[in-house]
Amino acid sequence: MERELSSFKGIIFDSDGVVINSNFAKLQCFEELASLVGSDGDREAISALVKAAKGLTRYEIIDFIARLAHSRRGKSAPSRKWLLKKFSEMVYTSLLECPIDAGLFKLWKSHQTPLWFVLTAGDQEETRRLYEDLNIQHYFEGGIFGSPISKRDNLQRILDLSDLLRKDDILIIGDSYTDAQLALDAGIAFALVTHWSNCPNADEYCKSHGLSRFYDIADLIRAGKVHVGVRDRQ
Repeated sequence: MERELSSFKGIIFDSDGVVINSNFAKLQCFEELASLVGSDGDREAISALVKAAKGLTRYEIIDFIARLAHSRRGKSAPSRKWLLKKFSEMVYTSLLECPIDAGLFKLWKSHQTPLWFVLTAGDQEETRRLYEDLNIQHYFEGGIFGSPISKRDNLQRILDLSDLLRKDDILIIGDSYTDAQLALDAGIAFALVTHWSNCPNADEYCKSHGLSRFYDIADLIRAGKVHVGVRDRQ
């Protein structure tokens, strides 16, 4: 079944890889941090972890780096608190330089009725500050929701807080199969955008799950419709 884009009353955006081209910037900072406190081998391990398990919060990845550092340096390894602070310092400057999807502004002009939200695995307070610095926070009147609370729990928070929105009123726009499965499990429409992300066999995945794939937000606007997927019952 297809739905008109204009029929949705609420849109939930992933941040990294959808609103902002920031996936690589964050990966690079995680890799650099792993090298700083461990070894080049640890850098490769972190890179593999982040790529294989997209959607992990920074807290989960930092915990992994902390364990690697402890295995290398024992009691001299830096604390989890230090690692989190160091990563935040490293990544924020990079995020300020990441491009915003220009289609976001086109979508706002053509579809101002829906209430917009951000649902990210990134740190909530950092994302809110970043959007203020980038002057895009005002587009997301529904709120910006991030870690340390998981995406699944934050999605439920959005549903609980948005009394006027039903699941059928909402579209989630994400860049990963993790995002897609979250939407499918919740019974919410989903659109996959892939221009800034690595989604192997995306067309096959979307076809098997009854979803729509788009290059970017502008591509979604041009289509004007999305396929409403069905929950994976396997």
